Amino acid sequence: MKFTIMAALLLVSTAAFAAPKTVLLKTRSYPGLFGGPNPKSLEVTVMSDGKVIKSVWQQNATTSEKIAVLSPASVRNIIAKIDAIEKDTPLVDPNEGGPQCLDAGGKTVTMTKDGEEKEIKTWAGCHTSELQYGVAYDLISIIEGFESLAH
Repeated sequence: MKFTIMAALLLVSTAAFAAPKTVLLKTRSYPGLFGGPNPKSLEVTVMSDGKVIKSVWQQNATTSEKIAVLSPASVRNIIAKIDAIEKDTPLVDPNEGGPQCLDAGGKTVTMTKDGEEKEIKTWAGCHTSELQYGVAYDLISIIEGFESLAH
């Protein structure tokens, strides 16, 4: 009986101190000026518990659904890739100063490092910026792959 009570207390105490879920990677896509009759925005998020969530905003309504669950090893790999990126690595636009287009949609890709969301890729005004030296290439490929599956 004592063992059962101790085991129950241990389970309750470890659950109380479990790490909260956090966002590891996120991509948000926005419609352009001519988004069609029912423009929609899409967000895909990779969470620290391995869940990949798709959220769609369309006509003042939001729907969310889980589209995948990553293995613990995959989550650790993503965290290691995030940890390897220097926090002050700048976004670089290889076509800086080029012409802008104001009717195109937009997109941001972010990672969470040390509790802060950091942009690792943006696409706006027909310009794409990514972290210098392609240091986030693997992370961008992962989240954009899930984004592709979410459409």
